[in-house]
Amino acid sequence: MVYGMASRQPRSNGNVVKFRKKPKAALIIFIIVLIYVIAFVWLYATRRKVQTYVVNTGTLTANTVFSGIAVRQESIMNSAYNGNVNYYMREGTKAKVGDIVYTVDETGRVAQLIADASNSDSNSLSDENLKIIKSTLNSFKTAYSGDNFSAVYDLKADLNSTVLQSINENIMSNLDSIISSTGSQNLFQTIHADTSGIVVYSIDGYESLTENDISKDTFKKDKYNKNNLKSQDIIVSGNPAYKMVTSENWYIYIQLTQSDIDKYELNGRNSLQIRFVKDNITAEVPFSIVKKDDIILGRFSLDKYMIRYATDRFIDIEIQASASNGLKIPLSSIVEKRFLYDTEVIYDNGR
Repeated sequence: MVYGMASRQPRSNGNVVKFRKKPKAALIIFIIVLIYVIAFVWLYATRRKVQTYVVNTGTLTANTVFSGIAVRQESIMNSAYNGNVNYYMREGTKAKVGDIVYTVDETGRVAQLIADASNSDSNSLSDENLKIIKSTLNSFKTAYSGDNFSAVYDLKADLNSTVLQSINENIMSNLDSIISSTGSQNLFQTIHADTSGIVVYSIDGYESLTENDISKDTFKKDKYNKNNLKSQDIIVSGNPAYKMVTSENWYIYIQLTQSDIDKYELNGRNSLQIRFVKDNITAEVPFSIVKKDDIILGRFSLDKYMIRYATDRFIDIEIQASASNGLKIPLSSIVEKRFLYDTEVIYDNGR
């Protein structure tokens, strides 16, 4: 019997061969992207930030602001009576001959009746006076500076004067009956304007100032003292009651140096364009240079704007020597970079 040979099965020797896996392309790309992101964040965090600026169109010339002093024709009006004083005309307005400027109550009885009448419901501010108050507040807000806090007291006096003027418009129509009821016809004095002009309720000692009196000390604001007459409730005979500016012709003097004259080419100029800093008004004004022993003055001759600046002694103006306009770019936005290093070339014997 013939038996067939059994098929042989391969025998395993138990050895396992491990194959090294190749890195996947996705992992490599991820690592590259991660390195790029980290480098970008680090560069962004460490580099100098770029600031943005809003560029406006304006005058390219940096003009200088001068503090000028006003010289006018001013007359101080003294009171001829003692007593309680009430002002009826708003400061900075033009008065005609015969207009009531203020009253003096020598007994105080009429003042009490006026105060009682002022508290009645029939006395309210007119639309015109409300406009004046709003304009006064807006002007104060625009021109206010923390360096001149005393202007707050002037504002208070102006508002009180405006309110008093509005209330007294009704009272003055019944003034005769009020005086008759007190029997004080000879003790309640009504003072009228003797001349026409602009009414001012402050004095500063510069009312008689002329060109010959101006010196370097004249421009020192720390020595300037302004006395507000509206803050007084009782007036004494012979003391100032108000001031009247009697002419529309006036002058503004500024202190100049030779460098200012050269910078703005002022020699030979007979007019200049200036800007009033207070309310941004520009005007072409006659100009001349006045040379004194210790000071050089610039004189501006004006015949208008008096009513706008009658209460101001120091007026800030800007000489607009150049009208060139363009985009005003801040200096801090300009960056200087060196792309090529400077090289020094030495020539020897002309080579």
